[in-house]
Formats: sequence, C-alpha cells, structure tokens
Amino acid sequence: MREEYVLRMQGASGRPIRFTLSADGAFALPGRPAVPIKILRHDAGGLLTVLWGDRVVSGVVTREPGNPGLLQLTACATGSTVRQTFVLRSAVADELERGAAPGSPLSLADVLISPISGLVKRVLVKVHDRVTAGQTLIVLEAMKMENELAAPHSGTVTALHVNAGQVVAAGTPLAKITGSTHG
Repeated sequence: MREEYVLRMQGASGRPIRFTLSADGAFALPGRPAVPIKILRHDAGGLLTVLWGDRVVSGVVTREPGNPGLLQLTACATGSTVRQTFVLRSAVADELERGAAPGSPLSLADVLISPISGLVKRVLVKVHDRVTAGQTLIVLEAMKMENELAAPHSGTVTALHVNAGQVVAAGTPLAKITGSTHG
C-alpha cells in the first residue's frame, strides 16, 4: 500500500513537496524512481537518523503539542544548521484544506479524519444524513479493538470517502460534515 503526502513549509508560499511512501519504506517524488528509506535511530527527544538510499541523514524532528501535523525540523550539514517548520498531512487532507475558498466555512474541522490506521468495519451513515455532534459515524478496527469515530459537530454528511472493508492509514479523511452548527 502506498500513501501520498504533502509537506509544506509553514509561512511560505513556495511549492509543496508531494511524495509517496510505501509500506516497505520506499520514498518517491512524482516522476522519480523510489528510494528505499530505513530508520536507523529515532529517540524520544526527536533525534532521527535515516538511511536514505545509500546516504545517512540525521536531524531532529519534533511535533508541536496539539498539532501532530506540524513538524519542526533541524538538520545539520557541514558547519551549518537549518531549522524549518513544516506542515505534513495526507494528500487528500491537504487538497480538502486547500480546496476551501478563502472565507469559506469549510475547513478540516468539517472532516472526520482517522486518528489511527485500521480496518473500516462499519459505516453507519449515508451521504445527506443529518448527524449530531458526537454521533458515531464509522467503526474502525485497530489492534483487534473497535473504535467508534464520532461526528466532530452537527450537520449533514456531504461526502463519505471510505467503505466497510477498506483499510485506512492514520490521517485519512473518512467523511465530510457541512451545514453545521459548529462555531
């Protein structure tokens, strides 16, 4: 299984970096051959050492508390240190966020996103169903436990991105709820 991601520099208008990462650890940029990646070391302080193809790359990667998609990267290379903050999210979540017109009420708060990887066991709603905040929409099985995923707010289900029996990765958008009463 391959997952597509987008990495954007925070506060910069430059082009995002789109890439895929496969279950076997192969990293690929669009139109380029995949490069095998193997994590050699990752400690609790964020120190990360990776075998990237035939090169060893080290740096410190930390996440902002409360915003797991925000990464602070500090990399050292021959006498210089580069420090940059990035936003990392699935390509689908990035397109949903970027697709919202300025001033539009649509945001990632309108999207139910899988907090973990797992198997979609049941989808309990259909498109056009009215739902209330906290109502279970999808049941996801992970590590032999069923997890009930609830509506982030009241509204109408305007899109379902998954079906029962589908395997999803953490961060995968599952459903969109709009016309809400959230605020």
